[in-house]
Amino acid sequence: ILFAVPEGAMVLGFLVYFAPALEATGTNPAVAGLVVAAYGGAVLAGTRVVKRIASRTPAWVTISVGGAMGIAGYWVAALDQHAVAILAASVLIGGLYSIFHSTMQVWATDISPEARGTAAALFVTAAFLGGAIGTGLGAFFAQGNQYRALFVVAALLSVPVVITAALTRARYPGTVLAEQAAEVAGS
Repeated sequence: ILFAVPEGAMVLGFLVYFAPALEATGTNPAVAGLVVAAYGGAVLAGTRVVKRIASRTPAWVTISVGGAMGIAGYWVAALDQHAVAILAASVLIGGLYSIFHSTMQVWATDISPEARGTAAALFVTAAFLGGAIGTGLGAFFAQGNQYRALFVVAALLSVPVVITAALTRARYPGTVLAEQAAEVAGS
């Protein structure tokens, strides 16, 4: 469950700075909001992908793929904060959420099946705590319009999270059924 804190920072904490970074380039706030809204579309599309692959793909693979999407998304945002780059970053972070996060959430409930509700609640609480920590860390950079540095830090902090999650999940494959993974991906 404690692993959900850095995962929350990665998945929820830094994304909130995509629109302000885009606005800092002179983009209209409404346009910035529309560009970043692609994240939501990517989450919806990604959940469909997870439902299709959950039954035949090891969880460590989905963690790796979703995590790589997140790292790539933050690198894209670090390289350029204009509309096309932030659009691509938003889509990639949407993939991170739907593929990586849903797999991690299933794992959290698989660790203690007899306390599934409690495990899910603790996981979500820890993820939101991590999101708040990530947002707070990001504010340090955003106050000075240092969005490039913010997204570099986000990418660099994401690397050990993804590697640790993938390796640990490969070592402890769990017992979760594909139907449970597909169910969580749809929620």
